[in-house]
Amino acid sequence: MENEIQSSNTLENNKHISMERIAEIIVNYTVDEVDELAKHLKDEYGIEPLGKVK
Repeated sequence: MENEIQSSNTLENNKHISMERIAEIIVNYTVDEVDELAKHLKDEYGIEPLGKVK
């Protein structure tokens, strides 16, 4: 996950990443990596999930 985050810093120069590309990046994350991502989104951007998707 660290590599994807570092490489995603280049996204600042290209803000038009597609949802498909985001999915391609995160689809293979482990549960721990997803948890880390969720914590990062909450801490840095105040974004939290509304609930679990069924």
